[in-house]
Amino acid sequence: MAREISEAAMVNATGHGKEHWYSIIEELAKSASERKEITMGLWKAHDEQLSPWWA
Repeated sequence: MAREISEAAMVNATGHGKEHWYSIIEELAKSASERKEITMGLWKAHDEQLSPWWA
């Protein structure tokens, strides 16, 4: 079972918390058919803030 990432860890690693990233992910999900597309869209649009792992 995967552990949930804490808000503090996310802010420390990306500069933003869950509310910020989840709203972006929800928007990307509207036009993506697979999780891989969402991940790649997130990383390409925010690669200055996200490592591939965090995307």
